[in-house]
Amino acid sequence: MPKVLTLEKAKAQLRLTDQQTHLDAELEDIRIPGAESAAESFLGAALETYSLDSGGSEPYNVPADIVTALLYYLEADTLRDPRTQADYVKRAESLLFNYRKDVGV
Repeated sequence: MPKVLTLEKAKAQLRLTDQQTHLDAELEDIRIPGAESAAESFLGAALETYSLDSGGSEPYNVPADIVTALLYYLEADTLRDPRTQADYVKRAESLLFNYRKDVGV
């Protein structure tokens, strides 16, 4: 179950319409959790740590920079060109950098 990204946000980022449902299960079960896991690894903390709502439930309401970074990770995961993948990962990590536990916001 995705912690932050909804299927709707993921499909919008990947330019998939609501009628294009052939990737829904893969997005929800593999790609979205993968993007969230990549962000948590880079941050050194769980995404719920950054929830803007006290006692919030999934999907967590986190700062926009974190959501955008997750979308970049998702985009990187779906691209086939390694040069473009690296650019998206770099963008994601630059947005997340100040939220890292070892840097602190």
